[in-house]
Amino acid sequence: MNKAAAHSELLIAGASDYPQAFAAVSEFVRSVKTMLQEAVEAEVPHLSNSMAVHIPKELKFRLQPSKIGTGGADGVNAKIGFAIWGDPDWRQYFYVNWDEGTGAEKTLSLSVTVKFLRDMQAPVLAKAKVKTTKVPFQIEVEGKEVYIWRPIAQSDIVSLGSTMREMLKVWADAWRDAGGLKSFLTKAS
Repeated sequence: MNKAAAHSELLIAGASDYPQAFAAVSEFVRSVKTMLQEAVEAEVPHLSNSMAVHIPKELKFRLQPSKIGTGGADGVNAKIGFAIWGDPDWRQYFYVNWDEGTGAEKTLSLSVTVKFLRDMQAPVLAKAKVKTTKVPFQIEVEGKEVYIWRPIAQSDIVSLGSTMREMLKVWADAWRDAGGLKSFLTKAS
């Protein structure tokens, strides 16, 4: 099928299904947001103690792509989650991610990230130290970020809150065992 014909089919399907599809997507986002928010808010005190930094309870909702009709949706990559803005040195992110998988499958995963804003070496050092704590999830460094992630099955989305709480407990304990986040933060000059 050529691109023009595929586009026409999409428009025709969208004309009849848009209200129901939009309602379904809106409810899905609301449900995921609620489950993640409850899990993160419940674990903030443990995270704060374990990471040896003050973690504000104010969560900033994140949705990528964030708007319908802006061309940002590619049908493959998306995120729903929260950010916590600590001090000027770091941020923390909690996401459900959809990424390009192998073949026709999209990969669905949960991730917990610390982003270091001032020091490019801190994520590498933090990964090395956190990895020694035997974290049972994938741990990665990308740019200024160090994060853990784990794939989840689509059917596991219904237990998203408890799965995220498990990850946050492991994440908090790993940071405690690594000496806390504060030991990796560069002092502002």
